Amino acid sequence: MQEVAHPDRHPSALALEADPNRAFEHWDEYWRKVHGPKFAYEEPGTANDRVLRYDQVHRIVSGPSSAFRPPYRAMVDADGKLVDDPAARVPAYRRPDWDGFAYIAYGAEEDIEAVLGQEQYAKRIIADERTAFRMVTREVAREYIIIPSARHRDPVSLVRIHRRRPKLTREAFQARWLKEHADLVAGRPATGEYVRRYAQLHPFGSTQEDPEGSKIDGISVLSFACLNDVEDYLVTADYAAIEAAEAAFADPGASEF
Repeated sequence: MQEVAHPDRHPSALALEADPNRAFEHWDEYWRKVHGPKFAYEEPGTANDRVLRYDQVHRIVSGPSSAFRPPYRAMVDADGKLVDDPAARVPAYRRPDWDGFAYIAYGAEEDIEAVLGQEQYAKRIIADERTAFRMVTREVAREYIIIPSARHRDPVSLVRIHRRRPKLTREAFQARWLKEHADLVAGRPATGEYVRRYAQLHPFGSTQEDPEGSKIDGISVLSFACLNDVEDYLVTADYAAIEAAEAAFADPGASEF
C-alpha cells in the first residue's frame, strides 16, 4: 500500500476503503485486527518492552453520544400516538469528532521516545496509519486513576473529551478537575453502583505537531460492565449534578463524550 500524504484532506484516497457506506466498519476491523497486532509485535531489531499497556477503545455507533444521549424516546404526535411518517422525522446525525482512542501506557516519559523513536516504528506504524486513518493525534498525558478496576478488562468505556473554559489556563483547569471534581464524581452513589474504573488523563504535550490534539485539556475514561450500565448512569440525578458542576470550569459546548 502507498502512503497518503494528507489523509484528512483526501479521505477517498485512503487505501483501505473508498466506499463511504463501508468505510467505518472496514477501518474499525482493520484497526483492531491488523494495526493493533502490528504495533504490539516485537519485530526483530525493535523493542516494545517499555509499553506497559495497549488498549483500543472503539466507538460504538449505537451507543450514547453528546449529540444523541439517553433516554431515547419513541417518535409520537401531539396525541401521544406513534407517527405515521417516521422516515421523515429521523433525527439529524452528528458524527462525533473521534472514532477511537488508543490507550498506550508507559512507566516514564523517556520510554515514549525510546519506543516511538525507533526507525521501524515510523517505517511500519506511521506509514500504516497514513493508509487507513484520516487523522491521528498523539497527546502525551499523565494518568490519574481515581477508581481502580478490580478486573482490568472492563468491556465498555465512556470517554469524555474536556475543553476548559477560556478564562482558565490548562494548568488551572486540570488542578480543579483533579483536586475537586474527581472527589465529586467518585463520591456519588450512582458512580459507586455503575462505574468500575475512573481515570483522568491530563495532556501536557504531543509527539508531533498536533493542532487538533492541543485543543484537548483532559480526557475522562469511565468503565462499565455493559452498555446498559452506561446509559443508566447517564440518566441519573447524580450524573446531572456531575455535569452541572463540571460546566463551571469545562466548556460544555466544546466538550463531548
